[in-house]
Amino acid sequence: MEYDFLRPEERVSLTIRALYERRGYRRLGLSRFEEYDLYRDNRGFLPTGRMITFNGPDGRVMALRPDVTLSLAKHTRATQERPEKLHYLETVYRLDGRGGGFREIRQLGLERFGRLDDFSLGEVICLAAGTLRAISPDWRLAVSHTGFVLALLEGLDLPPEAVDALIECLRARRAHDIAGSPETFGLPADRADMLSRLTE
Repeated sequence: MEYDFLRPEERVSLTIRALYERRGYRRLGLSRFEEYDLYRDNRGFLPTGRMITFNGPDGRVMALRPDVTLSLAKHTRATQERPEKLHYLETVYRLDGRGGGFREIRQLGLERFGRLDDFSLGEVICLAAGTLRAISPDWRLAVSHTGFVLALLEGLDLPPEAVDALIECLRARRAHDIAGSPETFGLPADRADMLSRLTE
């Protein structure tokens, strides 16, 4: 479907919404605020502890939503046996990093609640790629997982001290240490080049 009469950001959000809904993700509309306790009890999950709060007519302390995932988790009916796939286009209210007070930020995304299997993970990665493709033709998706790196290093049949040194270089993103002196780790040059690209 074409949306030529819409502004670019509206066109992108409708394209992404259609992509998510074709894969069974349902849009869940949320209130702009939640009880403050939800965010207070999950402060470690939030990007900043500061929120806009106010007293509701019933005396409860409320907060303008600083995060979408917590609100979705509160309202989902999912269980391990009965997962729920949700997507959203919502506004969050966060402290401006430049010290200019609070600002409204539009967020678009999806959440899958319940048991997560390999198919579900693959689906989410494919939807992430589709989302980036809808935003720009010049996109790149980087997926990182320690288990992948460890399995890759195991397959190289290196001594444990070389594996430990490589892991340290990868964590510190020191590609030059890996590609520049592969003999230090007992690596062929082509393998060192491949591993150094994991730091990008």
